[in-house]
Amino acid sequence: MFNISDFLSNLETTQHLLDRCYDFRGAVLLTPDEMALAARQRDMALPAGWGIRTVLNAEELEDLYHDRQPKVRVSVQEWLPDLPCLTLDVPCRHYHFLWVVPFWEEGAREWLESLAAQGRFTLLVDAQGGTRSIAMSSRAPLNDDFEAAFKATHVQPMASKLESLEAMVMSGFRAMLDRTSSLPDPQRELRTMVVARDGHAQPILETFLRSADVGKLMLNLARQDKPVCH
Repeated sequence: MFNISDFLSNLETTQHLLDRCYDFRGAVLLTPDEMALAARQRDMALPAGWGIRTVLNAEELEDLYHDRQPKVRVSVQEWLPDLPCLTLDVPCRHYHFLWVVPFWEEGAREWLESLAAQGRFTLLVDAQGGTRSIAMSSRAPLNDDFEAAFKATHVQPMASKLESLEAMVMSGFRAMLDRTSSLPDPQRELRTMVVARDGHAQPILETFLRSADVGKLMLNLARQDKPVCH
């Protein structure tokens, strides 16, 4: 089970991680039918197939839009036993965008198969408030063994949707912690998105924001050196 106290053993690391929770953004895995519907609703031309919808603020969207063909790093990481995630790292001018796609999420295997077949992924990015939308189709450099590797990867079955959600949240925390300590350009601000179907995406976002608020409160209490009254 996920527990914020797991991250409280080192106050400095915990503070840094919890500050990053406010930099978490929502992301939804869209089926081909949902992508087609999104295209009609926005009167946009979107590539056929699976996609990822993300909501960013105006500055973040502009930074992503400025580099229409950003360099993308694709990797598979397993922060929890038998629960691998694919990560898409997209560094831009001022921000480093990180998408985390859990292998066990509904539809994720189909999305991964399309990624392996086409070598590209499609992002539909909406500005907060619905004032603007952009679509990006970017190359995802895959090595020759990628398709065989992800098909052979064992994924632990989930006992419940709650367990699945908790594993997604934990993987998101681990991804954030990993990137904050290893970004090649520390001047870029990290934006992390755990990609999930619509029913999971909002609870993940809410969990990160609640964790930030609760975690900061716990840290402040831990740092206070109050006299004990008898």
